[in-house]
Amino acid sequence: MRAAEAARRAVVPVYQYRYGNGIARLRRLVEAGVTGRPLIASLETHWNRLPSYYDVPWRGRKATELGGAMLGHAIHAHDLLTFTLGPVRRVFAKVAARVNAIETEDCAAICLEMASGALVTSSVTLGAAEEQTKLRFCFADLTAENPGVPPYRPGEGAWRFVARGSRAQEEIDAALSGFVPRQESFAGLIEALHPALSGTGSWRLTLQDAYQSLELASAIYYSSSTNAAVELPLAPDHPVREGWAAFLG
Repeated sequence: MRAAEAARRAVVPVYQYRYGNGIARLRRLVEAGVTGRPLIASLETHWNRLPSYYDVPWRGRKATELGGAMLGHAIHAHDLLTFTLGPVRRVFAKVAARVNAIETEDCAAICLEMASGALVTSSVTLGAAEEQTKLRFCFADLTAENPGVPPYRPGEGAWRFVARGSRAQEEIDAALSGFVPRQESFAGLIEALHPALSGTGSWRLTLQDAYQSLELASAIYYSSSTNAAVELPLAPDHPVREGWAAFLG
């Protein structure tokens, strides 16, 4: 971040999952104020990686992959979480290698408390027979969930938005009327960045987005290693700021 500022250049992280029409509809409902306050959410990053996946020399090794399923597979689901519900306040996590004989983790169970007070569980495994990335958000006035498949494009697909309590389904449907689908995944990301590249708009993705993801990853690994909850944002003198390699287990 300091180097980019000194060079007067932008570094743009890749968050292609944000550019799905399903997650865009959910954000539209949040911005319209029809969801009510967030209560709870669950994430399931349940994928399948066989031993042959780790035949690539750098995979599954602490020194070269630097982390496992939590970092290389679930990080995008965690970004969609904070993209929708805002920052994390506190995290408690356990990671383990239970599927393959590797140095890095292929399973994780994570409990998150958001700054809003919402509670979130994130379940991660590379040992699922059927692959899916399932997201479910329960707000005071509606529940939103994605179809789970295809697993690598969780922000897309036929999301369901169901009203609850005093909120009428017609209000939800009305808030979504006029929504114009856009390009998704990498095409959507490039389309969103084009105004900045052409000098007619601002950068939609910044290093602050990447910083948030890395800070959460650091907290998860530290929590798993120490069996302690971790407060976010990390204190300036927090030991994991020197790198999470020592806390990979």
